Amino acid sequence: MMQKFSDIEKKYQLENLFRSRRGYLYIFKPALQDEMVIRHFNGELKPNFTKVFAEVVERINQWVTSHKLLHEYVEVELVREVGEDFIILLFHKSYSTLSAIEDWDDYLVPEELEIMQNILRSEIGNPRNDKEKIIEEILVRSLLEPSGKTWFYETINKFIITEPRITQEHLEKWSNLSNEQS
Repeated sequence: MMQKFSDIEKKYQLENLFRSRRGYLYIFKPALQDEMVIRHFNGELKPNFTKVFAEVVERINQWVTSHKLLHEYVEVELVREVGEDFIILLFHKSYSTLSAIEDWDDYLVPEELEIMQNILRSEIGNPRNDKEKIIEEILVRSLLEPSGKTWFYETINKFIITEPRITQEHLEKWSNLSNEQS
């Protein structure tokens, strides 16, 4: 049986990190072994789509990993736990998000950005099926557009997608495609 957000809220001391239209973000206080962030599906992301969300993230990771050249520059953070109305992800601290990089005056743009984006552009556009089309749309949103959920880590010279920019519409389409295939 999957846990509910209210179960975790009772069991642990949580701090609201960010109020988002997609769903609030929380962190554990004090931090557990690794700092984790909880995405409560209490906004645009609907509670009954947590499993679908985790599946889409896993498939995005598989897609990136299978594109070796892109994978040299990009990692996808997997969902650590799936609850009825929440997911848990590893919490990343960095100042080098794609949205920060867009503010050219304050941040030195890593040379890897243009390389990575050109590789992605060359590897998308011919999806083999509708699910791969969704994956490509999410990767465009996560890697080609400014995003506070994609971080550049200079120590490893890679971009880490900490939470792909998945919309509720993506989740609903994915779920419908999965139901059609069943």
